[in-house]
Amino acid sequence: MDIKTVYMLSLGCDKNTVDAQFILGDLVSAGLSVTDNIEDADLVIVNTCSFIEEARKESIEAIFDCINQKKEEATIIVTGCLAQQYKDELIEEIPEIDGFFKLNEQNEILNFLNLKQNSLPNRYISGQPTAYLKISEGCNRNCTYCSIPLIRGKHKSILPEILFKQAQTLEDNGVKELILVAQDLTQYGTDLDNNINFNYLLNELASRFNFKWIRLLYLYPEGINNELIQIIKSHSNIIPYFDIPIQHTVDRILKKMNRFITKDQIKDLVKKLREEFNNSVIRSTVIVGFPTETEEEFEELKRDLQELKFDRLGAFSYSREEKTKAYEMQPQINENIKIKRVNEINQIQNELMSQRNQEFINNTYDCLIEEEIDKNNYIGRIYSDAPDIDSITYINSSKELAVGTFVPVKIRETLNYDLLGDLDEFAK
Repeated sequence: MDIKTVYMLSLGCDKNTVDAQFILGDLVSAGLSVTDNIEDADLVIVNTCSFIEEARKESIEAIFDCINQKKEEATIIVTGCLAQQYKDELIEEIPEIDGFFKLNEQNEILNFLNLKQNSLPNRYISGQPTAYLKISEGCNRNCTYCSIPLIRGKHKSILPEILFKQAQTLEDNGVKELILVAQDLTQYGTDLDNNINFNYLLNELASRFNFKWIRLLYLYPEGINNELIQIIKSHSNIIPYFDIPIQHTVDRILKKMNRFITKDQIKDLVKKLREEFNNSVIRSTVIVGFPTETEEEFEELKRDLQELKFDRLGAFSYSREEKTKAYEMQPQINENIKIKRVNEINQIQNELMSQRNQEFINNTYDCLIEEEIDKNNYIGRIYSDAPDIDSITYINSSKELAVGTFVPVKIRETLNYDLLGDLDEFAK
């Protein structure tokens, strides 16, 4: 193989993004260069997701798109969760693919390509001001609807010294926003000795490094304790942004989901966070159409969401995944009913978010500049919004603004989900 350039398409979650960057890092260390144009690549990698049926369909479509777009002689390989679950089936069904590699098989990829292995993992850093730090792999929660433990295995924390080295590399490469990711951040350290836990790790990262923002994705509600709250309050670089996937509010459904929390505990936690932080942003997700969910229970969920008033919310219809406990539960809910319920939740949240965004108007916030649209116009984010899933801020400025810098922006109006603002030249 005469491979000099690589094109990577990574699908799915932020943890998958991190995996893709480490694969690219090893390939770059072995002498390859990265291209954003698939037609220029000698090697094409599709890093797949298979969390739910929709993600699997997207991954399959992406594979065939890449097969059709790449130059004829280019090598194409598939990695990630789809290969982890369905490698044998994919080999048989898509013979155009040159190689399939499961999770954490970077060395196997290098061997396949006849490239030199590296003793240490390397990470490809693209120069973006935001980067993810994956602190653990897998999950022990065993929610009855979730296939993550089947795909990525049991929870395994990454050692603190490894994470500190990765954080230092990211800081040295100009990263301004560090986003901690895991299936559940608060599980960190439960498999380690010497009283190492998430609170310890977060406090060390906030103390040792100079990231302007440290953002947390995702915090299971039962893992948020007083010590964690105080650590967040004591560090100005930890954003009071709480991504708390509750999945439902009805106690009977929560129990069938194998979630270890109740409606009252959810409400108490949200109330406490808003009391402790006057600028908190609370994001959550809910699953509708879970097996046996009645119309009355769905109406109860709607009332609870109107009361809780989450700042950001994602609503998803239940996806029936083989080998999960919920797969066999009866009755399963009709797909059209699921879609209807998702739409109703989204309508409620659109109204709540419109009200919430009004609170930003006429206030000035530090804004991370991410893209220049054209002269005097830019795209960025304020603290309330995580990349790709939340709102963006459109900025007008008579001065040239550099991507990757923070500037004061005064919000003047809202545009659906997003914010519009001007450079505040008088801000201190």
